[in-house]
Amino acid sequence: MKYMIIDIGSNTVKYSIFKVESGSFSCMSTASRAVGLLGYIEYGELSKAGEDALCSVLDLYRKAADEKNCDLIRCFATAGFRRIKYPQDEIEKVRLRTGLEIELITGEEEATLSFEGMLQTTDNVTSRGIMSDMGGGSTEIIGFEKQFPVIIHSFPFGALSLYRDFVSGEFPSPDEASKIYRNCEKSIFGYDLSFFGHDAYLVGGTAKAAGKLHAMDAEKEFSERGYCMSISQFELQLARYLNIHEDTAALLRYLYPDRYKLIIPGLIGFSVLLKKSGTQKIHISSGGIRDGYMHRLIRG
Repeated sequence: MKYMIIDIGSNTVKYSIFKVESGSFSCMSTASRAVGLLGYIEYGELSKAGEDALCSVLDLYRKAADEKNCDLIRCFATAGFRRIKYPQDEIEKVRLRTGLEIELITGEEEATLSFEGMLQTTDNVTSRGIMSDMGGGSTEIIGFEKQFPVIIHSFPFGALSLYRDFVSGEFPSPDEASKIYRNCEKSIFGYDLSFFGHDAYLVGGTAKAAGKLHAMDAEKEFSERGYCMSISQFELQLARYLNIHEDTAALLRYLYPDRYKLIIPGLIGFSVLLKKSGTQKIHISSGGIRDGYMHRLIRG
C-alpha cells in the first residue's frame, strides 16, 4: 500500500509518500511548498487569502496522490493552526473545499511524533539525549533516557515566527540577532535539560539546512541516516552567517529559495537551546514528524 502523509506547518506544507509492506515502511518521495501560513493569521483568525493558499496546495497534493496511486491520504496540522482561535471551524472550511480531513495535533504530540520519526530513520541513537524539532511556529523538545521520552515540551518560537517578530530585512542585524537570543532565552528559562543534553538530535528543515551547509563547507558527505558535528563547529558556522557577506547570502538564496530568510533566526534558536542543554555533539536527522506519524498509523 501507498500512504501520502501531509504536514501542514506554519511555513511550509509538505508531503511524504510511504510504501508499506509487511508492517514496515519506506519513504518513496517527498515534496514541499512554502505557504507561510503564520503570516496569514491575525488576531487568531486565518485570512481568506491564507485559506485560499492552503487549499490550493492541498488540491495539488490530492491530485499528486491520485497520479501516484496512493491508497490513503492523511493530513495533520501543527503550530500554525494552533494559533487560530477556532481551529476546528477553519479545518471544516478546508475539508469542505478540498475533501481532506485534517488532524490538529498538540505540541506534545508533535514532539512525540518527531521523536518516533527520528528513532526510525537515524542510526546508532545514544541511550540518553535530547531531540529537538524546530518548525515555523514552535520548537519541540524531548529529553530521553534509554530511548524513552522523559521530558516533553513545546516552546512558542520557530524559525518563521522569530523572523517575522524580530527581523526587518533579509537577515538579522546585530541588534535583531541579540533580540532573538534574548527572546529564546526567556522562552526556555527554567527548563534544565543538562542531564540529557550531551547528545542532541535535531530534525526539521532548519536542522537539515545546518547539516548540509556544514557538510558542504567541510567537504563531507551529508548522511541521511544522521550527520554529526560538534557544538564548536555549529557555533563557528552560526558566527559565519551572523556576520553575513554577499557571497554567503547569495549561497543561502540559491540553496534555499523558499526559506533562506529563516535559517539564521532558526540557528540562533537552536544555539540557545543547545547551550542550555550542555550539548557537545549534534546529530542531524533527515527523519521527523511525518515518519513518526506513519509509524503511529501502521503500529495502530
